Amino acid sequence: MSNTLARKPFVRQHQPVHVQRRALLRFPDFRRLVIGQFISQCADAATSILVAQYVLFESADGPTATLLIQSVLSAAVPLFLAGPISGVIADRYSRRTILRSGQWIRVLLALGLLVSSNYGVKHVLLLIFASGLCLTKVLYTTRITTIRHLVRQHELVAADSLLLTLSNVAGACGGAFGVIALRYLHHIGLVGVMALHAVAAIVFAGIITSLGGGHDHVPSTWRAAIRNLASAKTRYAIASTSIHRLLFGTAFSSAALFLDTGRSSSYALLLGASGAGSFTGNATAEWVNEHLPRRSVAIVSYLGSSVVAWACLIHTTGNTIVPAVFVLSFLFQNLRVCSDATVQKNATKGAGGRIFATYDLVSNASFLVGLLVGLTFLPIVGMGVMFASLIGAFGFGSTVFGLMSRDEGESSQEPISIESLQVPDARTTRNTSLGIRRSLNIHESC
Repeated sequence: MSNTLARKPFVRQHQPVHVQRRALLRFPDFRRLVIGQFISQCADAATSILVAQYVLFESADGPTATLLIQSVLSAAVPLFLAGPISGVIADRYSRRTILRSGQWIRVLLALGLLVSSNYGVKHVLLLIFASGLCLTKVLYTTRITTIRHLVRQHELVAADSLLLTLSNVAGACGGAFGVIALRYLHHIGLVGVMALHAVAAIVFAGIITSLGGGHDHVPSTWRAAIRNLASAKTRYAIASTSIHRLLFGTAFSSAALFLDTGRSSSYALLLGASGAGSFTGNATAEWVNEHLPRRSVAIVSYLGSSVVAWACLIHTTGNTIVPAVFVLSFLFQNLRVCSDATVQKNATKGAGGRIFATYDLVSNASFLVGLLVGLTFLPIVGMGVMFASLIGAFGFGSTVFGLMSRDEGESSQEPISIESLQVPDARTTRNTSLGIRRSLNIHESC
């Protein structure tokens, strides 16, 4: 283990396989997945504006600690209620059916929200909204597990990067629609949400490629899934991503409390910095993956985060902390996109949903725990001690993941050179396209 860094170069030695994200849109079914997800997420963001603030947050203003606790609670509902079963559903039932039918169920849920809001039945409104959040988690897991059926293995990072980038854009577009609808239409704007979900259902229905699940499901036991989760590469991806996210959550809540002015402005500023960092990280993840192996991505993410924590310790002001949150989010997102692709590529056939759902559950739960750690300990120990602890934790993490093995069970197949890759034409038949995708195994990138 101690010779890991000596045996593995820090940067990729072979010519990187460059993937243009827009080129992936030439695959018709992947294009349908992208369009359907974008429309669906626009509707999600609009729903949050039209409903969530009145259901969960009576006021968008207030003490930062209260806003953080509300955020933890609203995220915990779908994560712990639907997260554990979302993978089982994605593996057991036809994923094409889940994507299509899930959108029609969302139409009905939006109709229920509209009726409940008109009659002022808040408890029913809350129940329907929580059900919608749980369904969103199931659909998210299903979409993620379909990606490796629609693109080739060396294109997974680019595909994840594209989808996550468009998620940020969809959130902004849907939020703008929600704000406008709330101002002029009030809850009648939910009719527009229903229309968006219906269009997304129609788009998903156009996917013809086998996505797994249902009759296409390859039986796989829980033992095989657990064995895959314990394998070196998957274990490395889950551990490196989850621990970084826990530390990032601690840094975020600590920064939010330190900058607390008694109103939501400081919290909103940090959310904006985090969102901008996430968007930028999504955009650069493919380039990072082309030039750095997974281990190097983890080392850079942890070392860079430690340096950022140093800067905040030396100069603890808003002018330093807000950019620091941006950089932490940027570094984490690059690590997260690469880890997503690793888990997707190496998941046991027939258990992809359960494996990714477990990874997603651990990662998101770690972030929520991190938020609570910052909320609990910052008032006790102060900002200096919190950032000094983060410096040590991030630095220790860079050492651990620099030495931690991820070679067990690695494929012996040599990586295919860039000259041997053939990008299918948009007119390639479905069977030929699937055959090419199955034959490629760029193990070096994952």
